[in-house]
Amino acid sequence: MMDPYDHVDVWLNAVQDLLGFYSEAVVTNFYDTLMRAEASAQILSFLSDAEMTHLKACQVRYLTRILSPGLSQEQHMSMAREVGLHHTWVGLPADVLAQSFQVYRAVLEDAIYSDLTNSATLQSIIMERLSNDLSWQLMAYTETENERANTLEHIRQIISATINREDIIRETLQRIVKVPGIAGVEIISVGEKYGLHCELGFGHTWCATNPKNLLLQAWLDEKPIHINSIQSYRQFWCMSVF
Repeated sequence: MMDPYDHVDVWLNAVQDLLGFYSEAVVTNFYDTLMRAEASAQILSFLSDAEMTHLKACQVRYLTRILSPGLSQEQHMSMAREVGLHHTWVGLPADVLAQSFQVYRAVLEDAIYSDLTNSATLQSIIMERLSNDLSWQLMAYTETENERANTLEHIRQIISATINREDIIRETLQRIVKVPGIAGVEIISVGEKYGLHCELGFGHTWCATNPKNLLLQAWLDEKPIHINSIQSYRQFWCMSVF
């Protein structure tokens, strides 16, 4: 079997014009197909039109990059693991990711394989790189789950070994903020007249002062806040901080 990264320039150079011509159509078809599947549509529906346009543009660049002649295996692995981490952070289930890749491969095959007549070697290189991309992304999922499990175990140890409340809060937050994908953590208490007070925080956090904001509502409802839209997150951030 040919190494998809070693001495493949002659093959991948031949497909660059095709990718440039078809990549945008491939990506558009890919996301249109995903929007017809309930699991993936539920996640994609959180994006605004502008965010979806940005996502498609990034996907076009990524497709072009992973099929570029000069990409090494190490570079591809690093890229794919980074993308996999981002997918875990937005809550994309691993099975949905795997299903999406099957759609992606099918769409790509439909788009360009008719122009790759008698080029089984090139087709093999493309499929090998796509398969590697999925494997490395799923590797990032496993690493993330292991990190979260280790964090929970560490927090249990902190709680069982520490008596002082302030020390428990500090050590717990310091451990959580080290988890990849966590931008910031804080403890907020509710005082008289439902005033919110930030007791302690690490990383990028916001200390709420508006008694009508979402943090207070979460406390009253005894439910966590889920902000699945980047646009909504920005609005929430501005409301809470400025």
